Amino acid sequence: MTEVITVLVAGHGAPPELEPVALDRRLGDVISAIKEVAGPANHLRILTGISTGAEQAAAELARAQALPLSLLAPGNPQPLSPSQQAAERIVWMGAIDSQRHAGDPRAIRDQVAVAFADLLVVLWDGEVRAGQANGVAGLILEAARLMRPVVWVNTRGELRLLDRPRLTLATLNLLRSPQPQAGLLRHLFSAAMSDEAMKQALAEEVSTLLPAVPQTSLPVDDGAAMGQVMELRRVESSRAARRAGGLHRRFIWMSYGASACAVFAAVAGAIHLWPGAHNQFWSVVELVLIAGIIAAVVLARARDWHGQWIRQRFIAEQLRSAKLAVPMLCLPQHFIRPMWVSRQGKLELLSHEQLLLHRILIQEGLPHNAGEQAYCPNSPENQVRHLAVLKDTLAEQYAYHSRKHHRTHRLQERLHGLSLALFTLTLVAVLLHFVLHDAWLLIFTAFFPALAGALHGLSAKLEIGRIAGQSQAAAVELEALGVAIEDVTVDHSWEGWLRMRELTLAVAHVMSAENAQWQELISHQQAELPA
Repeated sequence: MTEVITVLVAGHGAPPELEPVALDRRLGDVISAIKEVAGPANHLRILTGISTGAEQAAAELARAQALPLSLLAPGNPQPLSPSQQAAERIVWMGAIDSQRHAGDPRAIRDQVAVAFADLLVVLWDGEVRAGQANGVAGLILEAARLMRPVVWVNTRGELRLLDRPRLTLATLNLLRSPQPQAGLLRHLFSAAMSDEAMKQALAEEVSTLLPAVPQTSLPVDDGAAMGQVMELRRVESSRAARRAGGLHRRFIWMSYGASACAVFAAVAGAIHLWPGAHNQFWSVVELVLIAGIIAAVVLARARDWHGQWIRQRFIAEQLRSAKLAVPMLCLPQHFIRPMWVSRQGKLELLSHEQLLLHRILIQEGLPHNAGEQAYCPNSPENQVRHLAVLKDTLAEQYAYHSRKHHRTHRLQERLHGLSLALFTLTLVAVLLHFVLHDAWLLIFTAFFPALAGALHGLSAKLEIGRIAGQSQAAAVELEALGVAIEDVTVDHSWEGWLRMRELTLAVAHVMSAENAQWQELISHQQAELPA
């Protein structure tokens, strides 16, 4: 299996204690070590900015080692060095100095860069300067909050590795401070390591990046349309979710229906209902139904239809929202939250699905226009194109949730009405017992309550009522966003792009949150016998 591993390289202009050439060589040593431990089966990509120093050195290293290079810069297009010009993708965010007070371009750039990186290599002097919340220290903080591996090259050329097991929940809370202490940041790194020790440590870190998850590799073509990797995986996961979800729902309907029919067979046998008046027909029917229910439960547990359904649907819908957000350099929450947690000095993976989403994002890479090297998300052409996509997505999602609400609400009402009718007939049958003493009344007094119970079990097991309410709430939010977006006009300014970005993030958040709530609502349950 071939994977893309993205290394983010960053640094600052602090006076080094070594010659710049020596520091560049140390950065090259780290990149070479990562390339070696990743192996020839995996592709290494360098992601960096356009500043002098470490970022310029990263471009030179990428060119020297024939590695794909992506550049992410907060400003507007400007002249680049020959190595930077060789980049496969360049994203210019479009901020100018007079606009840097709005939205903090460097903070947005750092958040996006870390989200698209597997690990970081930073040149840092170990200091956190007052008011410098978005320097290299800010980048390290962002990586630490997301539990990303970080290699620290200090100004003496010493190598240290972020000790991620030290990032306990208590420590992460301290790191959320707007201006954490430099001593705390330094304490999170290991002691200075030799090149060989660093290589061994990097091998362990790379192994956590590529655990045993379903294959994410797809053909990567830098001239392909933006979002192609995400769309291919979304379609694949959506297809798998429909298949598993259909099997799960059929299992639920069959098991509850068969349980009610088993009660009918038991009653029919007891009253010698035709055609089993003088043989074991109804006993055999009851036995077959019960055996079928048990076999279906065993099969459902073995195939894990419910688990596959919620996992694949989660992946598909999160990718749908990410595909909408990435062109505006924003990401839904599930793409920018920690995938690992430190427990008792060891790292534990929180979610295989979230790790898979990150692998797909890495495979996709920075946003771009097909066949073009440079991408400016705030250009009029890209904003016009994105606004059309945003409106179409909103209309599609609103229509989907409206239909889903009406369909599930109508189904719930029908199931409730049928259950009420069955209990009413049962009541009538019980009253008739005072007048009539015919055995056939047992069908009404025993089978009908069992059938009504099965219908209630169906409704509860499939969470029909709650899903109807959830879709209604999502439709209301999407409708409100649709009204807001109708008044949006394309504005080439930095502030105009920020407004477009925030609206995009709001839509993506509603889509992502609705899916996450659905997954929490339809939480994974082991297949069980109907009550």
